[in-house]
Order: sequence, then structure tokens, then C-alpha cells
Amino acid sequence: MKIKMKTKIFFTIVLWGITITAQSQTCFSNISSGAWHVSAQKTDGSLLVWGSGVLGQLANTTGVDEPAPVALANGTNWLLVKSGRANTFAIRSDNTLWGTGNNGYGALGIGSTVGEIFEWTQIGTASNWAKVAGGGYFTIGLKTNGSLWGWGENTTYQMGNNTCCVNQLTPIQIGTDTDWKEINASTFVAAGFAIKNNGTLWGWGSNASGVLCDYSSTPNRPIPAQLNPDTDWKSITAGGEHILALKNNNTLWSWGANQFGQLGRDTSPSNASIEILQVGTDTWKMVTAGISLSYGIKTDGTLWAWGKNDLGQLGNGNTVNQFAPIQIGTDNNWNSVSCGGYDFAVALKTDGSLWTWGQNSFGQLANGSTVPELLPTNVISCPLSAESFIAQNVNLHPNPTKEFVIIAYENLSNTASIEVYDLMGRLLSKHYAKNQTGDWRLNTSSYPTGVYVVVVKDKNQIIEQHKLLKE
Repeated sequence: MKIKMKTKIFFTIVLWGITITAQSQTCFSNISSGAWHVSAQKTDGSLLVWGSGVLGQLANTTGVDEPAPVALANGTNWLLVKSGRANTFAIRSDNTLWGTGNNGYGALGIGSTVGEIFEWTQIGTASNWAKVAGGGYFTIGLKTNGSLWGWGENTTYQMGNNTCCVNQLTPIQIGTDTDWKEINASTFVAAGFAIKNNGTLWGWGSNASGVLCDYSSTPNRPIPAQLNPDTDWKSITAGGEHILALKNNNTLWSWGANQFGQLGRDTSPSNASIEILQVGTDTWKMVTAGISLSYGIKTDGTLWAWGKNDLGQLGNGNTVNQFAPIQIGTDNNWNSVSCGGYDFAVALKTDGSLWTWGQNSFGQLANGSTVPELLPTNVISCPLSAESFIAQNVNLHPNPTKEFVIIAYENLSNTASIEVYDLMGRLLSKHYAKNQTGDWRLNTSSYPTGVYVVVVKDKNQIIEQHKLLKE
């Protein structure tokens, strides 16, 4: 009988005078998707970006697309990162606000309408920013004192200060209240949303598709208006032309456009609804609204999707629109999901691993290609922070290696897999142990010199890990 000891694997390797320390810093803590790009934050505070970069939204100074995650060389002192439609915003640990990407209509708030910015640029000099939300061509922000701010396009009162049609090039306060706690902005409809400390829900700007719950003769709201009398709202997410919101009891509510079933009410496609109605009776951990589609994670950790699915963007393996939430896979360890853009989604599991699916024209799925995926696909794992077992089911030789390594295994389940990752957590190669005992001859000639991790999994659970050195 083999004795297995449960432990957490951390290792330090001194190679050619360089010390490499591998810890949980390779894990993701936050993701945010724009129209065709994604920004993410790791547990060490550093930032990664990928997807479309033509408008500068990747802050890579080149404007090229990146089909795989690229680390930004701006340190680890970031509090959060958020993707707008075609720009990206981030708040540093000193609470200063920064932006990059599309600046049409002054959406970056840097005092000009220069079309594109290709590197991080500070927005004003304030050092008390707490949250930021990028809309289509306008942006709203929340300061640590509870005040609400806006900048960018103002053609339909997006600034919420009762003025119209003159774009705002720098942040301007929306009203005088200082009791705001949550914000969100639509990436398609020019409307902003916010929740106050007392749990009331507010909106302003364009009322397209009834997102502001009003079909009166006045289509736009020039200042924030309370959308309903309830005082128990917890969070809100604005999609293309529909809205999802959670209450403190974790129930889900929706309103706005419903031509593809994106409201999740299990009804045939219909005209826009100005009524805020509950979606089923289940409870939800979080939800996110995209362009005509929605995703959510229930409090039991399962992943669900509904709405437009003509390109397989819901991740359920087909191209049929869904008018009610449908479960994606069977896993119950999902942590967050984001679909702020067109026809793709990115998600994190509780182990910090990154999963993507949907369209991939600009490399937004982070799989190193532009090939779409109809099912959630693990593109970056977090093996170095996961609990594993020290065992002798798998052996590597030679190790270190130059061109080939033989990975010999025995007594594995026929559902087990052997995977090879670099220290960024990128999956490089995978082998299924269908015969339970055997050898896998892995060609490492294309691997750069360095340290790699061989991970043995069974039913998505890590059961064993090994270091692999490439000379």
C-alpha cells in the first residue's frame, strides 16, 4: 500500500544563479471582459491582459492583439482592474485611477479626445477612488467618500447632472450625495446605474429598451432617479439593453430587452419589459449581463447561462437560444464569471483557474489561437497553490531533461490526465491515462529553459504534482 501525505507544494529552485519561487501568485483573483478583450488580476496584485489591443485597451504600447495572457510591467500595487467596451481602467493601491484604450468622447477622462491611448495614463490627481465602471463611450466612478462621478459621452444625460450634449473630458461629480456603494454602466445603452447605502436602486441617462423602467414621453433621465421603492438591492450588472440585479437575499431580478430570452424569465422572446421581475426562486452568488445574453453562478457554485446562443456563446455545446437559465456542465466550484462583451465569456473557479468559451476572433479566449470554443475550456490553471499528494504513481526521467522526458505512470484511474504547465499556469500539454499504466514520451525540445510543473488530475481534482526541469 502506498502512503500518501497531504501537503501544499511550494518550491524554490536556484538555477544559473537565479532564484525562482513558485507560490499561489500564479492564481487569478479577478477578471473583467470588454467587447473583445479581457483584463485580469492575480493574487499578488499584478495585472494580465489579452484579446483585442487595436485601440490600446491592453496597455501594451503596440496596439497588437494578444491571443494569450500578457503580464503588464507595472508592478503589483493594483487594487482592481475593470474592462470597458474598448478601454481598461485600474485603481492602484494608493487609490489613484488609471486608464488606457479608446478615448472617444473623452471616455478616459484625461482632458482630451485623443482617439486611442496605448499605455496607462493617470486620470486626474485624486487619490480616493474606490470603484470604476466603463460604459460604451462614458465612464462612472465611485470615490471612497461615497461620491459619484462621471466623464465621457453626454449625448443622453450620461453625466447625470441635468446637462446634455456636451461631452465631459474630466471627471465631474454626479449630484451631491455621498452615500453611494455600487455602480455599473451599460456597454451599449448610454445609461448608468448605482445603489445607495440604504439599498435603493437608481439609474440615469438613456431609457432605451426600458432599462430605466419608464415608458413616459421623456425617454431619458437627466439626473439619477430611483427605479423602484425596494430598499434591499445588493448588486447590479448592465448588459447590452437588459439589466440583472441581486437583492440581499440573493434572489435574481431582471428587466429591459428580451428578444433572445436574456431576461431569463422562461418566456418566448418578447418586447422590452420595464417591470423589475424575479427570475425563478433560486439564490445566486453573482450574475453578469452581456450583449443579449446572461450568466450567473448560484449559491451552490454551479454555473448557468441564458439568452442569445447563435454562435455557441452560452457554453452548453449547442447554438440554441435559451429563454431560462440552463446549467453549464456539472461542476459546483465556480467563483466568478464575466461577459461584458460580444459572444464570449471568461470565468474563474474557486481554485483560481481560468476558463473561457465562445467566439475568439481576437484571441479573447486566451488559448493562444483564434479558434472558438463551444464549452468552457481550462486555459490557465493554478497548480502551484492547490493541495496535492506526494506519491509515486508518476515518475519522470530524465529530469532535468533536454529534448524528451518519459512520464511513467501506474495505478491511475482511466479518467485521470497528466498535464504540463509553465510557471504562469499556462497549460502546455496534456495526456489521458486511458490504460491506467503506461509511459508518455513528452517532447520538450520547444520548451524554453526553465521550470515546469507536471500535474496529475482525476475528475478535475489535483492528486499529484512534480517539478520538471528543462535544460
